[in-house]
Amino acid sequence: MFDGILKNKKIIFGVLAVIVLFLGYRFFFVKETEDAGPSVLIEDKTSVSENERTILQLLADMQSLRLDASILKNKNFLSLEDFSVPLQPEPQGRPNPFAPVGGTVSILPAAAGNIEASLPQSPPSNQ
Repeated sequence: MFDGILKNKKIIFGVLAVIVLFLGYRFFFVKETEDAGPSVLIEDKTSVSENERTILQLLADMQSLRLDASILKNKNFLSLEDFSVPLQPEPQGRPNPFAPVGGTVSILPAAAGNIEASLPQSPPSNQ
């Protein structure tokens, strides 16, 4: 009997190595979980925050409103006059409000790639 085992010791060591590797994998890498059947996540919608409750209350209040359009046909409403004043066009300010006062800065279109700047020169200091 031991003669058959000694002849096939490579096969037996291979099978034992596979078993040890499998058990090591299960022990170290696979986390055991209790099987409680299919996992279902049920969200509890009964708890509503204060902000949500306020919004729902305002929505309910607005749905109960009934507007009476007869006010638009009332003689007092129709007698109202429009006192609005037409706006006159105003002159625009400087093209670049961040440019130094007194200097002119003009930027040509991007295709030209040129920037022209003319700023006042400060007088030379006498030191």
